[in-house]
Amino acid sequence: MSPEKALVIHPNQNSRERLSSLLKKEGYYVDGVAGVDEALVLISENSYQLVLGSFPEKGGFFSQLERRLPSTLKIVVVDGEGVAVKREARLILEVDLVEKILPLITLQLRKEADLTSEINKLREEVELFKRTKELALIPDLDELAVEILRFLVELAQAEGGLLALFDKEKGKYALKGWQGVLTDDVEYLSSLIESKRIKELLNKDEIKLVRGKRLFEKGIFAEEVTSVLFVPFLVDEEKLGGVVLAKLAKEKEFDPERLARMSKVVPDLARAFKNSLALSRTNELVIKDDVTNAYNRRFFERYIEEEISRCERYGLVLSIIFIDLNNFKRVNELYGHAIGSRMLGAVASRIIREVRSIDRVVRYGGDEFCVVLPGTAAEGAFRAAERIKDSLESTPFVFPGTKPTYITAAFGIASYPRHGLTKKSLVNKADQAMFKAKKEKKAAIIIAEE
Repeated sequence: MSPEKALVIHPNQNSRERLSSLLKKEGYYVDGVAGVDEALVLISENSYQLVLGSFPEKGGFFSQLERRLPSTLKIVVVDGEGVAVKREARLILEVDLVEKILPLITLQLRKEADLTSEINKLREEVELFKRTKELALIPDLDELAVEILRFLVELAQAEGGLLALFDKEKGKYALKGWQGVLTDDVEYLSSLIESKRIKELLNKDEIKLVRGKRLFEKGIFAEEVTSVLFVPFLVDEEKLGGVVLAKLAKEKEFDPERLARMSKVVPDLARAFKNSLALSRTNELVIKDDVTNAYNRRFFERYIEEEISRCERYGLVLSIIFIDLNNFKRVNELYGHAIGSRMLGAVASRIIREVRSIDRVVRYGGDEFCVVLPGTAAEGAFRAAERIKDSLESTPFVFPGTKPTYITAAFGIASYPRHGLTKKSLVNKADQAMFKAKKEKKAAIIIAEE
């Protein structure tokens, strides 16, 4: 790529015009000044690739340039005796020979500019490669999701974004991470991911740029969003999820060169995502209940502590729902424990179906379940409990050799930090609310007292 701008410094107008004409023939945009003071002003305001002129030794102007200009700048010195074509040199040539040597200087500059550009590109490629390899070593799926989103937001120079995981069992996208948004309403952000337009764009098999103001409402980001980038994660045509990145009105459009670099790293990120998913599913075999496929009590004890710490660190909210099935002992008495276990599995499936993928359904013990809802206040948990209650009560459970069985449950809700700041206090509050619901109406939903 040829140099863009050059500066000519010469007290004689004819000489200045002659030198400017030579530079223009070589493809430069040229500024011309008569003296040192004007030159210093322009040099401070512009990025010149070449400076050519007559430099009086008085005042040490050449020395000033040496100190103040970038080391990549080439200075051609022309005076009454000749020309110096190197920063450190004083090669004496006739002034008339400038016309002959200038093309050589320009050619050298072009070679050096191209070489520098290639070196910088290689350095960027190496850095991107190192970052993607570092990300691929993160085993935890939640941490990997956060770091991938942070990396892509930085790479695209976006304001922020959302990362979604595709849930094969439910056939829909589930929110897994977010950055740069002004709301902590996870339920609302999850609904955005599930909106028809965003799902359609995430389902594409290539990176897609969309301009428009309707994908995100005002208030989600710092300013109005004018363009959105959709980055799907695909491995061997298998849909894993994707990232949605936002640009604001005050910012420039997404840089095409950055998008080209992103397209190179996304396949590796997708593979890292797939490997982490596989590891996560393997780990789930240890932390899942065999009967219901819900998480087990051991998992709950560790997970709730981690979530409370995260809430405390980032100022987030968290809710838990305790669910106690009514008269389930009667099912075991009538049909035996084998049918009872199958029915518990069916109950868990309905509960899981009614909550988000980021929520955790736990078999707390016997016929008790607990749902952990990150980023959800008590009111949002109440709505989730209503959905679960309707799902359990609306359709009977039927198995071979059994009559249609309707199952009801009592629900108790507690939230961090509203009802407690520790695992023990939250569990106690939710348990007390559930006991109150069971005592008063059996099939009721009650939020804990503050």
